[in-house]
Amino acid sequence: MLLKLQNPTLPADATIEVADNGDVTITYADKSVDTIPAANTVEERATSTAPTVDKVDTDDTKVSGTGVAGATIEVTLPDGTKKTATVGQDGNGSSVRRAIS
Repeated sequence: MLLKLQNPTLPADATIEVADNGDVTITYADKSVDTIPAANTVEERATSTAPTVDKVDTDDTKVSGTGVAGATIEVTLPDGTKKTATVGQDGNGSSVRRAIS
């Protein structure tokens, strides 16, 4: 477990439990307990921005937009067909346009 790797002096027989809220409880062989609050153990990830889709008209044969590089995009066409593509490394939807056209 990463906690043990980052704390090499932690006794090998210690039991570590992580609660749903992120609190960590360490129980030692002598039954003593340490609790580390989630605020000291969990780092919240930044939320990525929502993808954007450029305006689409009924006669368009391509869809473009922006998103997180490497993300998978799924587009549902009017006939129900689904097309998927991966957002290009530059974050624009050039790969999406190729897969849908």
